[in-house]
Amino acid sequence: MTTMRYSYGILLFRKTPEIEVLLTLPGSPVWWPRKDDSIWGIPKGLGDPGEDSLEAAKREFAEEIGMPAPQIDYTLFTSYVVPKGNKTVTVFTGEADPEDSISFKGSNSFELEWPEGSGETQWYAEIDDAQWFPLDYALTKVIKSQKGMLTDFASSIKY
Repeated sequence: MTTMRYSYGILLFRKTPEIEVLLTLPGSPVWWPRKDDSIWGIPKGLGDPGEDSLEAAKREFAEEIGMPAPQIDYTLFTSYVVPKGNKTVTVFTGEADPEDSISFKGSNSFELEWPEGSGETQWYAEIDDAQWFPLDYALTKVIKSQKGMLTDFASSIKY
């Protein structure tokens, strides 16, 4: 039996004058061969036991972007189960001020055995980059498991 895990993220957007969303590029050599090819996603990660879901999303944002999540109003947007069926992702949206300088500063790191089975471990950045993308273009950049969520957001946003 698979244990369900719970992840929390923030889909941050701004109007500049078009709608843009902030997406992150995962680090580690596991993703390097697919770098920049349908691999970007929202800043998100696993919550700690008993942690408030919005606070978990803000903590993950800070860990992955390297700066605190903006102090704005956030709205619960959706929850979805990833295709493997072992994780539920809860997503909050928030509109950032286009004048705020929200950009990638650096992320936390993790230890990974690489190449797999080699017995050699190294530390890797969890996130290599974060960028603002126009919403239409973001739909071509986002990882498959988040494409439906981003498509739903694109359909719901009023501008």
